[in-house]
Amino acid sequence: MVVGFGSLPQQDIFQRVMSAKSEKVAVAASYLSSILYLLFALIPLFLGLHAKSLLPDFDLHGETGQLLIPTMISKFSSPWIQVLFFSALISAILSTASGAILAPSSILSENILKYAFKDMNDKKLLLLSRTSVLIIASVSFLLAVGKPSIYALVEDSGGISLVTLFIPMVFGLMSQKADERAALFSLFVGIGTWLILEVYGDDMTSHFYGTIASLIAILIGMYFFPKKGQSIKAK
Repeated sequence: MVVGFGSLPQQDIFQRVMSAKSEKVAVAASYLSSILYLLFALIPLFLGLHAKSLLPDFDLHGETGQLLIPTMISKFSSPWIQVLFFSALISAILSTASGAILAPSSILSENILKYAFKDMNDKKLLLLSRTSVLIIASVSFLLAVGKPSIYALVEDSGGISLVTLFIPMVFGLMSQKADERAALFSLFVGIGTWLILEVYGDDMTSHFYGTIASLIAILIGMYFFPKKGQSIKAK
């Protein structure tokens, strides 16, 4: 639920969909990428199965579990394969990190902070964008050092977009009755519920209840904040 639905509103999918030549190409590419995703995802699964016999003393369930594949590459492959693997790994980390920092920084500067200042020219907007990069990078660093594993970071990344953006996105695409006020209400209720359960409740179910709260909130918001041109009586 977290990885599947939570990944839909994220910037990497939107970048590829919006850059497609046409709607038909975007749909076909989505189906093709889903097949390729399954094929590539099988590779670490098979390596994990082999590791159980090749590395019987390796702790697969502890914090060192995320080092399984690098350990296997180091122990059972040639130096050339090791060079290729770790070069590809570093490249993937750097490209993912840069995109994950630049995309929210652009949204923060262009869609939020720009409207908080008056007389914004190109020079000031450039400075604002660079400042946003520093802000997002700092917040990302603080979040990263507080988690025990990469898996936990991926889960939180999908979970945050799931409890905040998924429900407003679905209603924005499928319904003509929801407006920005209902979407914002859904966003804040969803992330508020998630944060409360993360701190005081069971973090294993916080994403689920946060999404349910976001759904209920947007339905309430559609009733109390009808779209312009509509009234509660007309609904």
